Amino acid sequence: MKETTIQINGINTARGMALTGGTLDTYRKVLIMFCKDAELRLQTLKYFLLESLNSGTGSFPSKHLASFTTQVHALKAASASLGATELPFIAERLEMAARDSDLAFIQENLTEFIETLEEHINTIQAALHELAEQSDGKDAAMAENKDNSEYLSVFQELSDALKSNKISEIDRIIDKLSKMEQDKIKGIVEKISDQVLMAEFDIAIKTIDEFTSELSGSSII
Repeated sequence: MKETTIQINGINTARGMALTGGTLDTYRKVLIMFCKDAELRLQTLKYFLLESLNSGTGSFPSKHLASFTTQVHALKAASASLGATELPFIAERLEMAARDSDLAFIQENLTEFIETLEEHINTIQAALHELAEQSDGKDAAMAENKDNSEYLSVFQELSDALKSNKISEIDRIIDKLSKMEQDKIKGIVEKISDQVLMAEFDIAIKTIDEFTSELSGSSII
């Protein structure tokens, strides 16, 4: 099975993974935390933008400078740790402008920053969804392989019992197989049972060999 990976536009995920512990599982958790935090900060930034648009002055309200500085600094650090290639630099310029009280620069660039942040949140969430689907598929394949191995083991027991002509063991294993819920299993067990009743043990063994060969190369689920 190919190792599960994650690709996100605008983010160097290899760098981000290295910066956050080196494992995909840890990186995934950090991405989830980033999205939750960024969505909250995004609402605050949108409030600041709305206030500036409604102020009538055409500039960013100076009363929000301290809070704005805190917001963009946090987003700069968090996005950089994820391996984001553009967002941290936009945040840094806005942070410097806030520290210099450059209200005009903030007003001119805040909309772009908000849009870029929203785009990052959306692309990260889409990538996380895809990653979850990959992981589910991997887990399902592992479960299927495990189930097949269990069935193969029981059929091998039946084949050995048939070769040894152990009637009580044959009956026990056939009964065990007949209680399994897979339709394909039930069908083949009925066929083998009929062959056993006719004392056609060699044919039953051949039937098992053909079925287990097929089972080894595919899933019955």
